Amino acid sequence: MKSIIFIASAIFLMSCAKEVQKDQEDLKKIVSDAYPEVSISNIKKIDSNFHEVIINNQIYYATNDGKYLIIGNVINLSTRESITENTKMKQRLSIIESIENENFLIYKPVQTDHILTIFTDTSCPYCQKLHNEIPKLLENNIQIRYVLFSRNGNEADVYDQLVSAWC
Repeated sequence: MKSIIFIASAIFLMSCAKEVQKDQEDLKKIVSDAYPEVSISNIKKIDSNFHEVIINNQIYYATNDGKYLIIGNVINLSTRESITENTKMKQRLSIIESIENENFLIYKPVQTDHILTIFTDTSCPYCQKLHNEIPKLLENNIQIRYVLFSRNGNEADVYDQLVSAWC
C-alpha cells in the first residue's frame, strides 16, 4: 500500500513539474515573440499569478497568461519581503563568487569568521576611511577582500594608480 501511495505521489509531482516547465516555455515564447532581440536567461514561477523573468540581466515580472510584462519591485505584503531585492542579492553574490582569488587584494585575520568584499577606488574618500579601519576589522576576525574598481573608468588617472597598487 505504501508503495502505491509513493508511486502515485511521484507521478503527481512529475506531472506538476512538467506543467510548470510548459508554462515557463509558453511564457518564454510569448516574450520572445514580442521582443525577439532580448535574451531571456531565466524564468521562475513566483506564485499562481506571476513569473519572474530575467531579460538581459534585468528583472521583470510577467503575468502567467503572458499578457503583461512588468518592471519594478515586487514585495510580498504578508512577509514584507522584497522578491526583487532577493533576486538582485543572488545576482550580486553570483558575480562576487565568480571572481577568482588572484583578482583580490586580501587581508586575512588569524581566524576568519566573516568575509567582507569591498569594491574600492583610491580616489574615493569613503574607501580611504574604510581602509583605515582594516586593523579593527582584522581584530574582529573579518577577512577583507578588495576588488580594485575605478569609478571613473579605465581612462582616468585613478585607474593608473589602481594598476600600480596591484603591481
